[in-house]
Amino acid sequence: MIWSNEVLNRCAVIRVASLFPRVIHLSSARYGFDNIFMVLSREDGKYIIYKDIGYEMSDTEKRNLNSTLEKWDSNKVSFCNDSTIRIVLPESMQVVLSSFDEIGGSRITPDILILDGDMYLQVEFDSSVNAKVSRNIMKSLELLDDMNVSIVYYGSQETKSTYLFNLYKKNKNLNNDLIVIRTKWLISDKEREETNMGLFLNHGKILPRFISNMGTSEILFRGTGSDFRGSAKNVLVNQSLNLYHVTVNSNFFVDFYKNVVQYYYGAIFYMLEITEREVFSFYIVEKNLFPRFIIGIENQWNETIRKEHRNFIISVETVTSLVR
Repeated sequence: MIWSNEVLNRCAVIRVASLFPRVIHLSSARYGFDNIFMVLSREDGKYIIYKDIGYEMSDTEKRNLNSTLEKWDSNKVSFCNDSTIRIVLPESMQVVLSSFDEIGGSRITPDILILDGDMYLQVEFDSSVNAKVSRNIMKSLELLDDMNVSIVYYGSQETKSTYLFNLYKKNKNLNNDLIVIRTKWLISDKEREETNMGLFLNHGKILPRFISNMGTSEILFRGTGSDFRGSAKNVLVNQSLNLYHVTVNSNFFVDFYKNVVQYYYGAIFYMLEITEREVFSFYIVEKNLFPRFIIGIENQWNETIRKEHRNFIISVETVTSLVR
């Protein structure tokens, strides 16, 4: 597994306290907003969080869940289906998250952690944009002054995994909750040149800046070479690390959003690595939703534009093997 700390070397973690109840009694069932991840996406310019509760709720249970989320505007809470809750973040949070997206060389991790009902947002960034991120953090405290907000960490990324993931794993039996999937694309020379504006002509690690349904994809790329090849718009963020902010006109992430995210609706940690012969994808996903995730990936591979690509799964394992 590769982690985002191999691309972005610093992070800040913001806690917004008491946004969720620790436990909700839907009817006979009990659901806890305690030490869970919720996927964060940018949909038509708005930041939205999703969570698959794990079973199909009745209309009564959905009403109970909505009414129990008293810290949220009820008009912003809805359901994608009978098991998945959808929450549009309040306008002040929209402004905060958008401000970090405007800083090349940074991103909001597309998974938020809910711990004891508190929300944890992780900003990951390169040291070269530290001053900009620092100013944004201070502005964020002002913009969210109607909430109970604090900074729980600001500094270098941890050497293994990330601060947010390590915070999660302290209180979880990871063997039961999350699994790691690795896939491989045996990419041809022609595919390197023609796919995603020649992005795969470069070797290195790719970190999506966000999960989105937009046709333009923004990524952070840390290369093994000293230049950037292909026609994608790129801005050099950190020359010593060969770190680039890249904008690609591609339907990959639109398809990924449609086929995987909107079918799976679970936590997803995602990175890619380009080597001389292959492109590897690394995912951490929720074990109980694994079948839906795999169906989504298969649908992604079966899209006409990539149906002839040689994609396959190379491993599935428990996340404990990564965090010992």
